[in-house]
Amino acid sequence: MADPVAVTFLGGLGEIGRNCAVLETGGRRVLLDCGRMFAGDDLPGVDSVLPDFEWLLDEGGVEACIATHAHEDHIGALPHLLSRIRFPVYGSRFTLGMIAHKLAEAGLTDRAELREIGDGDRVDIGPFDCEFLPVTHSIPHGLITAFGTPQGVILHSSDFKLDLTPVDGRRTDLSRIGAIAGGPGVRLLLADSTNADMEGSTRSEREIGAVLAEVIGRQHGRRVIVGAFASHIHRVQQIADAAVELGRTVVPLGLSMQRNLKLARSVGVLRIPDYAVGDIEDLDGYDPDRVVIVCTGSQGEPRAAITQMAQGRSKWVEVGDGDTVIFSSHPIPGNEAAVASVRNGLARRGARVIHSGRVDVHTSGHGKRQELPCCTRWLCPSGSCRSTASTSTWWPTPTWPRRWGWPRTGCWCVPTATGSCSTTTGSAGTARWAVTTSTWTARWGTWAKWCWPTGGCWAPTASWPWWCMWTAAGAR
Repeated sequence: MADPVAVTFLGGLGEIGRNCAVLETGGRRVLLDCGRMFAGDDLPGVDSVLPDFEWLLDEGGVEACIATHAHEDHIGALPHLLSRIRFPVYGSRFTLGMIAHKLAEAGLTDRAELREIGDGDRVDIGPFDCEFLPVTHSIPHGLITAFGTPQGVILHSSDFKLDLTPVDGRRTDLSRIGAIAGGPGVRLLLADSTNADMEGSTRSEREIGAVLAEVIGRQHGRRVIVGAFASHIHRVQQIADAAVELGRTVVPLGLSMQRNLKLARSVGVLRIPDYAVGDIEDLDGYDPDRVVIVCTGSQGEPRAAITQMAQGRSKWVEVGDGDTVIFSSHPIPGNEAAVASVRNGLARRGARVIHSGRVDVHTSGHGKRQELPCCTRWLCPSGSCRSTASTSTWWPTPTWPRRWGWPRTGCWCVPTATGSCSTTTGSAGTARWAVTTSTWTARWGTWAKWCWPTGGCWAPTASWPWWCMWTAAGAR
């Protein structure tokens, strides 16, 4: 009999932040992410909230940690845990670069061996056979992890959206996901559902680049200041592309923005000509209409660059009526009041303020309601867990089949050349559902279909995400 496998969440389940889970079998454990959560107004004096590591330490620690990507809510707690125990950390090149800096700041460089993994790599980590696949998100080099375990494949989606035109051209590997589903099958899916309560599909990052270029291009004779997440390297790339096209120099402001820009350029995920990058200390030497300042503080953080500008306390920038400030982000839930205060402060100083509530200068890094079911359709997992989300945005398991318009029990099927329908997955690769041999013609022609457990085929409704059906069929 195969050994049991346990998945224990130390954070990130039913909340936004401190993503951290432990996969265990045979008394051996691997950590999946190790993030922190920024404290809200209900915790005065607290900077961040960490996972509860006591259980993990009592059980003897872990053999390794897999960092799926470099957002703080996935790697921010690593220094705290590594100060108590040692273990290697696996991640992509950019992710490890961010982790290395955090460990250096904490004086913990010698506490962890950083082991680089890339798209398509397959590595034995602890007791698990791990395969890593590319996934699109709002930060470079995000990774899906497929854990080969004694109980079958556990697949962790990481934070994701289905962007078919990402800025860096690195798409989610849907074909390999389909191959896993059609081969060994997926026993358990751990999936991001952050935007499950939002209708539609998340806009492609490439669309935002076009809007930013147009907005910046209209600021004739004005200095442009763009507030963005320091980790959103793809957004910085789009800002830089627009600046270079318009003959403007990119000047990073804020320690994290300057550090991340330097790191991203060094690993090849951010491409800006040397002549187009300026130093904040030389800002007075640039004509205002020939510069774009890209800075931190889009979430109203008290010590961030754009907040200092709004309060008139910036060492480098005095905002006035010749400035246009673009907030290229949405306020994170809980930050709305702080962001509004910063925007108001900038407007009182005469700046022209542009934000995503007025112009589409931002898009989310998480898939919305029409994208999320695609994971289930492709993978047909035996079970699923909605991680990386607050409780209010979990996929509503008892009702989601009716709300999205397909049978609760069923399997993604692909018509064969003879017009019959074959299941793509099942328990340990075995077909679990009877299928029909008929086909139907829909908007995109004869593609794929859902099959009832007793045979018969489900007919699509107006709420069916057609592009998702087409993509899945094409990927198969």
